[in-house]
Amino acid sequence: MATRLLEKQEELTLARQWLDEGSERARAKLVAAYQPMVRRLARKYMRSGLSIEDLIQEGVIGFMAGLDNFDPDRGYSVGTLARFHISARLQLHVSEFTGIIRLPNSRRIKGLLSGCVSKIRLEEKLREAALTNAEKEKICIEAGFSLSELEQYEMVMRPTKSISSQSTSDDGESGFDLVDENGSPEDIVAQDQSMAFARRVMAEILSDFPERTRRIVSMRYLSDGFVSLDQIAAVVGVSRERVRRIEKDALAEIRKRFAAAGIEKLSEVV
Repeated sequence: MATRLLEKQEELTLARQWLDEGSERARAKLVAAYQPMVRRLARKYMRSGLSIEDLIQEGVIGFMAGLDNFDPDRGYSVGTLARFHISARLQLHVSEFTGIIRLPNSRRIKGLLSGCVSKIRLEEKLREAALTNAEKEKICIEAGFSLSELEQYEMVMRPTKSISSQSTSDDGESGFDLVDENGSPEDIVAQDQSMAFARRVMAEILSDFPERTRRIVSMRYLSDGFVSLDQIAAVVGVSRERVRRIEKDALAEIRKRFAAAGIEKLSEVV
């Protein structure tokens, strides 16, 4: 039997009943209505060794966290906010149980997800533009976190861009070497394992870099969108040419460490 979609006004009424009156019945109706979205996102994050039912359960927990942070007066649907909470919760679950680099499933990490990551992603979606570091930092501080904690979380959770063939110019945006989701299950598992190994090596390299170098590489290659040398220079407080030199030296060191680990380029391990 297909799940009945809620009209927007009905959804807002149920949300207010939960937020203002603590109506468990209203929350249960919203959870049931958004089960298809939870299941769809859970399937997206499915990996070898994980249970789809466990992922769905984590997705429901994420949905309820999104509902608790929902503001009916902002004009968007429950699902708009909840999607980010669901995805963040699923990412944490996958990282905890399958990644070589693992994040502890702690109360602080959960607070970072709900108080910072999800709110930032929502604001960026509503604006259709990335937030500045100052804006991100404000959200983090209001939630009791620092911008560096957010950056450390994102460094682990984001896929690694291919840097073996990068230039240090601003001519274009670099892409990701992503897993081919159309491959066989065996291929996808192997790709996931290879990328996990590459992320571990990358995290080790970054941890050995000075803080400024680590920040430059993170902004340039681990951010969601293209970040120019001029933008990075303004943030870290050095000249554009100095940023370019630091980036070039860092890439040379990364390539050398990748080669020592048996990784010639990321496209060969995915």
